[in-house]
Amino acid sequence: MDYDLFTELLKKQADIIIAKALENAMRYVHDLLVKEGQNVFEIGNIRWVSCKDFTVPIGARQIEEYISVFPVEVYFFFESNKLMHRPGHSRFKEKWLKDIIESKILLMQEVDF
Repeated sequence: MDYDLFTELLKKQADIIIAKALENAMRYVHDLLVKEGQNVFEIGNIRWVSCKDFTVPIGARQIEEYISVFPVEVYFFFESNKLMHRPGHSRFKEKWLKDIIESKILLMQEVDF
């Protein structure tokens, strides 16, 4: 096979793969926005420090700044419970945690490892 023909076919195949990857990424983001109720999350652009000026404290600060603009939704489930708890929406009861710990202790006593 001619080297130029091989290179041309390889480029065409790479273009197809890239086009499909971009199409799937756009579809994923679109579906995600639809699922999130059309909320638009804006992530600000950060001027990253160049390699020659990089230090660990500067890099850590920039990463913290970048992460701080992400929207975060916090929720939790207790074991075998389908009720979703969100801070400020449901009240945490220490009895729930105590019950879980006690049941785990009982289970550990019954199971031989």
